[in-house]
Amino acid sequence: MVGDAQHGHEATNRHMEETCALDRTFLHCKRIDIELDGVRQVLEAPLPADLTLVLDRLGPP
Repeated sequence: MVGDAQHGHEATNRHMEETCALDRTFLHCKRIDIELDGVRQVLEAPLPADLTLVLDRLGPP
């Protein structure tokens, strides 16, 4: 997992921090669709600005 000190790859984490300013785990839940007490809930969240910046710095795939 990129940016994760415990489960990530140390050299990759260091590279991502130095080249893309990633200083935390790159983990995001964009959308969750759940049912609670018979009521369907859809929750959405845009990618945070700091993670968007990381993707921009990486460039196109």
